[in-house]
Amino acid sequence: EAEGLRGYFTVLPNLSCAGEHVPLDGLLCQTVLTKCLGPVSRWEAVLEASARLKYNAIHFTPVQALGESGSCYSLRSQNVLSPQLLPDGTDLSGLSAPELEGVKEKALEAVVHSLEHTHRLLSMCDVVWNHTASNSDWLADHPEAGYSLDACPHLKVAYELDRALAAYSQRLAHYDEELVEEEDVQRVMHTIKRSVIPQLRLWEYFVLNVDEAVYVFRKALLAASSGTPEPT
Repeated sequence: EAEGLRGYFTVLPNLSCAGEHVPLDGLLCQTVLTKCLGPVSRWEAVLEASARLKYNAIHFTPVQALGESGSCYSLRSQNVLSPQLLPDGTDLSGLSAPELEGVKEKALEAVVHSLEHTHRLLSMCDVVWNHTASNSDWLADHPEAGYSLDACPHLKVAYELDRALAAYSQRLAHYDEELVEEEDVQRVMHTIKRSVIPQLRLWEYFVLNVDEAVYVFRKALLAASSGTPEPT
C-alpha cells in the first residue's frame, strides 16, 4: 500500500496558575534539589523566597525514595515517596505501607496546592522510571536491567580501566603523601599514562584479525545462501 507523508504534531501546554493563564514564554522556572529542602513542613517557607524573586514555577528533582548513593536521580523505589514527605509528628504506629504512602501523597498535594494558590508558584517534577539505585529491590529481581558485563559487553573496556584506576588509587593511599601542588597531580597523571594504562593493552579491543574475520563472514554467507544452518 502507498504510504503518505509523515509528520508530527507539537502540542503546547495550556498552563494556568491559580486560575490565571501563564503563557509558555512567560514561564520562569527554578530547579530545586528536593532532598535539600528538608521536611515537607518547611518547603513552603523555603520556596517563598523564589516567589519573591518573581519565579512562577518550581522544578523539583524526583520526590521518590532515594538510593544509597544519595543522588537526587538515583531511586531506591519508583513507587515509594521520600520519607521527608511525612509531616512532622506523624504517628506511624499501625499504618500499613499503602496508608503510609497515602499520608505522604496528601502532604505533597497540600504543599503543591499552597505553592500555587498562596505564592503563585507552579510545580513540576521529573519522572525518571529508568533511574534505579544499586540497592533497589526491583534491580535485585531484574539484574539484566542494570549495567553489567553480561548485559553490556561493550562496557568491558571501561570496566578494565576503572578497575585499574581503582587499584592504583589504593596503592597511592598507602603512601603518606598529600597531593597539594599541581606538580603532584601531574606526577600522578604521568604514572597513569605511562604505566597504568599501557599495561591494560586496551588497543586490542579496537583491532581485529582481518583474514579471520573475512573467513568467518564468508563461511556465514555461504551457509545462508545454501540454506544450511552454520554449525555452532
